[in-house]
Amino acid sequence: MPEPVLLDALPHGSAASRALTAVASRGSVAAFTKTVGDFLTKDIEVARKTAATLGTTLGSLDPFITAATPR
Repeated sequence: MPEPVLLDALPHGSAASRALTAVASRGSVAAFTKTVGDFLTKDIEVARKTAATLGTTLGSLDPFITAATPR
C-alpha cells in the first residue's frame, strides 16, 4: 500500500502543512474528505462567491477543487 507511506513522508519535507498532516493521519485523501467534507464544501463555496464578487473565478484550480469536493 504505497499511499500511506507517501502520506507519512510528505509532512517531513517541503510539503508540510496542517492539512497534509491531517490527511496523513486519516490514511488517505478520501478518508480525510469524508471526515471534513461538510467544512470543505462550505469553505469552497465561500471562495467561489468571493471570487465571483471580485469578478473572477478560481481559474485553473477550479477543476482540481471540483474533483476533490465531496458530493
